[in-house]
Amino acid sequence: MPATKALELTGVDKKGQNNRVDAVFPSGNVYLPIDLSKAGELYGINPGDSLALTDRIPLKMPFHKTGNAELSYLTKDELAVLDVIASNINDRPVYFAVTCRPDKMLGLEDYMQLEGLGLRITPIKSQSEQGLYVYGYGRVNTDLLYDNVMNKFKWGNFDSHPTYIDRSYGPSIQSMRVVMLRGARRLTDKGEKEKAVALVEKYLTAFPHYNFPYDWNTMQMLNVMVAAGGYEKAKPHLETLAKETKQQLTFLNGLNPELTKEEGSFGQDLQLFMNVKDLLVKAADSQKDEAFKKSLEEMFAPFK
Repeated sequence: MPATKALELTGVDKKGQNNRVDAVFPSGNVYLPIDLSKAGELYGINPGDSLALTDRIPLKMPFHKTGNAELSYLTKDELAVLDVIASNINDRPVYFAVTCRPDKMLGLEDYMQLEGLGLRITPIKSQSEQGLYVYGYGRVNTDLLYDNVMNKFKWGNFDSHPTYIDRSYGPSIQSMRVVMLRGARRLTDKGEKEKAVALVEKYLTAFPHYNFPYDWNTMQMLNVMVAAGGYEKAKPHLETLAKETKQQLTFLNGLNPELTKEEGSFGQDLQLFMNVKDLLVKAADSQKDEAFKKSLEEMFAPFK
């Protein structure tokens, strides 16, 4: 990483106290030099391939408020992260966990590679996927992701017997779900549809309905399974989701209407389950399953 001249600035915060900033970057043009001769060894990439390799990965220096000014400088934790990256990038894999805060990733989003619950820095610029938060950064190595999920992940008995699931597990569960969802989508795009179906099956096995009641998130997974040609395997789960959706809509429609307005406490819940209702019918229709479609329309007739 090229050296930059250190500056010493002093600011005054809102309480009138002086704040001293010892090292400020006069420029945001900072980069990580990449030794492409090691691309094959480190990344399994042939420099002669058509991938858009780069020997410089640009970094975005974070901005922080100091007094009334907004300056680009590194805090101690950011300096430590940058040191780890710069000291190791040409010698060994460097990963961010998918649970990291985006503002701590130094602008490396499009130079990430999703391999499971880790995002690896790579010398390949890829278009990140919008709407998936950190999980959508960079590209997906579907082979590594598939192997990690199918053969290396452990599920801690969530998948084996009914148990109480505390809300504190939420972020971890979401991480695994979105990683598997993105992986299955990219496998489908590549034509590896059997693997995509298997990945969704693994999700449904690891997070069974009796511990994780089916909802909007489940519908997203089942949509991928259907798109990958796994409708017959998806159908039992679609039926379970339909029953769960009916129960939820019955409950939500029995509440005070003020609670289910868009801004109400249950407004989002109602909207999501109404969307699931429509997507279930659409899935049956897309597969020409007229009997199932008719039963769904009859089931959901009271909910308009």
